This record gives sequence, structure tokens and C-alpha cells, in this order.
Amino acid sequence: MYSDQNSSLNGTSELMVRDLNVSSWLAGWFDVSVWVSDSHTAKEIKPYVVTVKKDKKGMEFKTKEGNLITLETEEDATLSAKKKKDRYEWDVDFLDGKSSSRTFHLWSDRPIVYREDSPYKAHFVVMNGQQGNWVDFEGVAEVPTIKKLSDYHYTINFKKLKTAKFKSIGGLNTYTRTWSWYRGTDVYDAERATEGDSFDIWFNLTYDPSFTIDASLLWNGTAQNVTQQNGSNWRYFSATFTNQSLGTYWYYWTINVTQDDGNVSQFTINETHAVEDWYIDACGGATVTTMRWRQYNENTPASALNGTAQVLIEYWPVSKNNSKIFNHTYGSANFFEVCLSPANLNFSADVYLQNTVAGAFTHRFYVQNGSFNNVTTNYTIFNFNNQTGLSDMKITTRLEDDYSYLENVLVYLQRQYIGEGVWRTVQMDRSGDYGLLFFNILEQNTDYRLIYYDVVNNLLHQTTSMKFVCGSGVCDLTQLLGDYEVTTTSDQVTAVVSFDNATRVITVDWSGPPAESHTVELAAIKETVTGPLTLCSGIQVGASGTFSCNASGVSGQVFVTADVDGTDSAAAEWVDTRTTQLGDNLSRAESSLWSFGIGSTIVMIGVFSPVGALIALVIGLIIIFFLGILTPLSMTALILAAVVGIAISLKVKT
Repeated sequence: MYSDQNSSLNGTSELMVRDLNVSSWLAGWFDVSVWVSDSHTAKEIKPYVVTVKKDKKGMEFKTKEGNLITLETEEDATLSAKKKKDRYEWDVDFLDGKSSSRTFHLWSDRPIVYREDSPYKAHFVVMNGQQGNWVDFEGVAEVPTIKKLSDYHYTINFKKLKTAKFKSIGGLNTYTRTWSWYRGTDVYDAERATEGDSFDIWFNLTYDPSFTIDASLLWNGTAQNVTQQNGSNWRYFSATFTNQSLGTYWYYWTINVTQDDGNVSQFTINETHAVEDWYIDACGGATVTTMRWRQYNENTPASALNGTAQVLIEYWPVSKNNSKIFNHTYGSANFFEVCLSPANLNFSADVYLQNTVAGAFTHRFYVQNGSFNNVTTNYTIFNFNNQTGLSDMKITTRLEDDYSYLENVLVYLQRQYIGEGVWRTVQMDRSGDYGLLFFNILEQNTDYRLIYYDVVNNLLHQTTSMKFVCGSGVCDLTQLLGDYEVTTTSDQVTAVVSFDNATRVITVDWSGPPAESHTVELAAIKETVTGPLTLCSGIQVGASGTFSCNASGVSGQVFVTADVDGTDSAAAEWVDTRTTQLGDNLSRAESSLWSFGIGSTIVMIGVFSPVGALIALVIGLIIIFFLGILTPLSMTALILAAVVGIAISLKVKT
């Protein structure tokens, strides 16, 4: 941090070095001051306050440098001090007039430093901030013995001394120098390097415009072209590499900083960087699962279904221009996996999978420009276990403007499972040159919907729920589609909310395009007299998911929400969690019949007793409540019946 030379009074030189740790300092300018002292006399001092102690054995010096220094003897003596230009001299005459051993005490209100290597006898320094005082016992021939009693107290002993005139005490000759110093910060790194892809090595540092900065880079011993970008207080240097083969390489940055005074400083950075191999396989050499397909029976989605599969994947870490092809045939199983290497690789991929069940069909699965990593992406695929009762559905996609065929349209066939209250994507297909799509369907009693996407996952069209009736087991349809409009979102997420009264569980099944990932925030909220009560909440990330909330102990309306990516809502609806009542299974006509019967009974009881009519009214209200047919009409009918019964009873009695 600082290095300077000091020429002392006796002509010797001393190199002084002090280090400062600046690692926690922010970037910017700092004033750094260094002060030094020669530990001896200043050229001139101002007067001190000098006091002889009452016992005549000591003398106090209150110095202009802010120290209180006391000199004492152990024997009675006459003490006096005389100011010179640069010091005070201290005279000592012992009253016994003998030449004998004499001990002096040096005290200070601040720590005393003994300069053992000084050329002056018994030389001490007392500091006070950036100034201080020196004390020595020059003026006699004998070299004394020094003993430290504390940081604030020393003794000085002479073996034979009768009288003395010491060149005793003065101010230090101090020197202060201040530099303006710039603290710069730097960050450097290299982008992940995969074989065949380009990558950058870069270096970024803060600077001041008064500096001139240049940088050079060696890659495996070869100089590289370095590009510089300039900001208001930073410089960014980078070099781009292409077509690097597998291996580990060393690189070496050299940074030169030239200050406005022409002073040049240089620092270097030496690192290594690996160019990696990358691949996916059927979990042979690679062991980190990145994709997994589980196959189920479309007619019974909880039942796993064995089949074979063929997969074709085009994948790339950085640029599709540097893609690889993976294809594989899987034997009979109910799930299929793909693994990646290295384990922390991020890559994109187009995926095409054919899943075939013997005695049934070959179905297809697609992902367009999906993103994958070491977190397993799970997919659910479906097929049938036979061909019984199934029909062919052929769809031709055409552009509505000119009726031309539309190719590369990706279509999801979704099937509604009414008992579960969910839609599932059960089949997929992509149109070819003649716009043709093909699916296997159940006619008449099964509800479907179709969702159309273009090649970059823009939503083109979604049908409403529909069922098919085909001639000779073949449905032949034409779908007219318009061009993608910017007002149509490709991030469409659909959600189906259901409630199982037996298990008391609210379920939200949500799904979007398989190639897209969404953040869905779900919640089930019950309104109470004290305010909203959140029964369940959670956040799910992916292409689809299922959210369950146990509503046991709750009765009434529950508000269920599914907010997508913080901007859209896939669900916002009320769910009735009341316990199922007999009236829930009664038709409107049956409910009216029950109300009429209860009302007639009340009237008949009223013939015999007005009190009986009132009691029958209460019982009737209780019955229709538990039947679940408590409507304003029912209540009105029962009250009117009670009034009529009481009136008849009173008439009969009169």
C-alpha cells in the first residue's frame, strides 16, 4: 500500500512498508494519508507547562503535543528545566552530593515506546495521534539500564551519578503525506463451453476516466482478439471462441492501467476452462434423468399400460445449428426415460415419440423447442389396450383465407373424464403436407375438445366440448384456421375444478402446452364472519399439475383460484362443499310433490287442533331442510298450509 524512505538525522535510511486490507472497500476514490516521525526532535517547539512536584523529586511536563509526561528521582534533588528552541533540558543536583547509583522514573498518561535501537541513551517516544514527544537521557557518559514496569512506566538506572544535565524532552518531527487512491473492482468468468458451440471469456472492471486501460488475452498460449465495451465507470473485455475441441485449456488475462501521471500498474489472471462433451441417451452412460414418459390406459387412466416406444430427439445446448440427434427404440414397458450428461447441462429439444401397444394403436407425442435440465420433466401418455369400439377420426387443417393445406399444426386431443371432473390430453398429432391429422376416438358418449398450435407454440384455436358420430367407423372433418394473432396467447392454461363429497377433497387439474412452463398459484378460500380463511394454497411450476385441498370440516361455498404467471387466471369459481342431501337427487317435480304432501298433512292436522297445525309446521320445515328442498316456495307453501289448517280448525270448533 505504501512504501517510502526516511533519512534520519544521523544519515541512516529506513524503508517503511505498511499494508492495508482493502477487500471490503467499495469501488471509487479514497484519500489515503500516511504520517511518519523520525522519533526525535522537531526544529522548534512551543512552551510546555512545567511543574515541580511538592516532594521535590519529580517534574511534570504538560506538552503542546497533548501528553502529560513525568520525570522523577528516588532521592532528594534540586530539579529545574530550561526551554531551548527545540527541547527542554532537565538539570538534576542531588542533595547528598555523592556519586552513587541513581534511579529515575518515566511516567506518561499514554503508552511509552522504548527505542532500544536508537543511538540516543534511554530514548523513548510517547505518541498522541499524529504527533507526540520524545524523551531521552543524553548528557552523561554512562549508558543506563532500562526496565519496563508497564506500558506507562519505565525505570532508568545509572550506576554512578552525582549531577546531570539531560537533553530531556521535545516534540517529534512528523511528516504527513496524502494520496488520492482509486479502488477498482473486477469480475471475470467464462461462459459454459460445449463442443461445437461458441462461448465468451470476459473480464469486467470498474475504472475512472482519468485512467487508460487495455487488456490482452492468451488462450492456451495463443493471443486472442479482445473486444472492449465502455460504460460510465466500467470496462468490459471479451473474446469469442468457436469450434473448440474437447479438453481443458488455460487462459491468461493481462490488464494494464495507466494513470494520468503516466504511472503504469499491471495485474494478471490465470485460469483454466473446460470444453465439455454433451449428450443424452436411454440412461446408459448418462445417469441423470431429464425426461420420463409414463403410459396409461386411456379408458382407465389409473391403470399403467405396457407398450413399446420409439423416440427421435433433436437437441442443442446453445444454438440449433449445433444440434445432435438421439433416436432409440424401447422394449415393452409402461415408462420410458432419457438421461443427460453432464449432469448440470441445460439444453433445448424437439421431441417426437411413437408409443405402440400390441393389438391396439400407435399414438404420437410431440414437444416443440422445449427446455430441459437435470430436473426430470414428467409426461403422461395414453393408449388403448385393444381396438374394440373405437373409430378413426381424420381432420384436414386448411387456411381459412384461401383454403390451402396447413402443415406443421400441432393438435392436442383432450378427453373429458366426467367422474373426475378433468380434461386430459390423451393423443397428439402434427399435420403433414396435406394438413392431415389422425386420432382414435369413442363415438357418441365421449366428450372431446381439440387445441391447435403452430410450430412455435402459438395457440391457433380451441374447440368447445364436442362428441362425434361417424359413418362406417370413420369421422372425416375439415378445420379452418386463421393465422396466429398477437392478441392470442400461447400461454393458455386450462384448469378444471372438482369436489368429491365422499372424500371432501377439492381438486384442480390444470394443463398448458407441454413445451411451455408456467408458474401457477393456487388457493382455496372460505369466507367467514371474521374474514377470508385460506384452507389451502400452493405454487406449482411446469406444464401441468394437480392441486388437492382437504375441505373436511368445512361446509358452504369455497372460492378456488388458479393464477397463471402472476397475470392471468385459469380458474376463479365457487365450489359448494355442503354435504349431499336427499333433495340433491330429487327432480323439481319430486320436490314439489314432497312439499305438497307435507303441506296437505299440516292442513289435515289443523282440522283437529290449531296447536297440532303449528307443531306440524315446525316438523315440516325440519323435514324439507334435511331433504335439501328448503326453497322460498316450500316455506311459503308450508306456512300457508298451517294458516289454512288453523282456520279450518277454528271453523270446525265454532
